Amino acid sequence: MRVKIVIADDQHVNRKAAVHFLESRNDYEICAQAANGTEALQAIKHYNPDILLLDLNMPVMDGFEVLEILQKENFPVKTIVVSQNDHPKQIARCWELGARGFLSTFNGTDEEQTAIDSVVQQGFYFNTQSNTALLSDIARLKKFEPRFDSYTIQFDEEQMRVLYAYSRQLTNSEIGEEICASDGKVERIKAAMVAKLNVKNFGSVFIYALQKGIINLDEIPIQPKNRAA
Repeated sequence: MRVKIVIADDQHVNRKAAVHFLESRNDYEICAQAANGTEALQAIKHYNPDILLLDLNMPVMDGFEVLEILQKENFPVKTIVVSQNDHPKQIARCWELGARGFLSTFNGTDEEQTAIDSVVQQGFYFNTQSNTALLSDIARLKKFEPRFDSYTIQFDEEQMRVLYAYSRQLTNSEIGEEICASDGKVERIKAAMVAKLNVKNFGSVFIYALQKGIINLDEIPIQPKNRAA
């Protein structure tokens, strides 16, 4: 079954480049292109796409307004924001408004295809930018509002200890001291958790655990642990 995609970007050259790249995949179908948020919503209502690639800075109606409407009206489309407006606060706001992934550019690289495939198959895509933004937002506001597809994966006691140690921004060596394990074993525990969730990095595991209530926000310190100079 082909993945139906709508592209919303006010720059024609950006839309053209994205279409050229995506059409190289036989399992992708470009349903429509939109130059502003209003056109994007019209295309979504008409084509009922699986994925929306959404720029934030557009005339008439910007990307944030589109996200707000999609969230309010509960549209099933999954949105990947593509914007150079990649300040952590802006990315965190996108997640809170229901975005499923964030890319700062769309230049025809493997990451774009990985992001689309991940959102289709798992419901979300995290990269380093997204992790940094969400962790910053958690630390700043002590909240976590994005909602992703349901999973039932659980972690064992040793993995939970690693998660809580990670929340305090400890290094692998410091985590190892806490759980009486070598740096290598800590890294293997993290790798096993990444593989279990089929995500890109351990930051994504941590965010997943927050979203699912596997770890408690109230037990996570707002400030990083002070280390001796």
